[in-house]
Amino acid sequence: MDADCRSVRGQRADAAGVRVGARRAEAAKKKRQERATRKAEEAPAREIRHAVPAEERHCPACGGEDLKPLGKGRTSVEYEYVPARFEKQVHVQEVLACACGRG
Repeated sequence: MDADCRSVRGQRADAAGVRVGARRAEAAKKKRQERATRKAEEAPAREIRHAVPAEERHCPACGGEDLKPLGKGRTSVEYEYVPARFEKQVHVQEVLACACGRG
């Protein structure tokens, strides 16, 4: 019976070791994710503006060319790896609206 008790204790110890290992792995994963988030927020940013080309600056509804900016534009963020660092590129596309209100 002593051998059975030792076997059960060994299984319990193994199970406890697996749980501790899983907790450590989860903690390490969380730490990596937090570090990646912090690096993304701290990355130097470069704004790249995309203007509507001259040949496309007309209203599709009325053909008018009296277009005004609509808000600050459409923004998308892209992260680019530049050797030894990451750079955050903020792309801003110009958005225009016609005075006619339809285009």
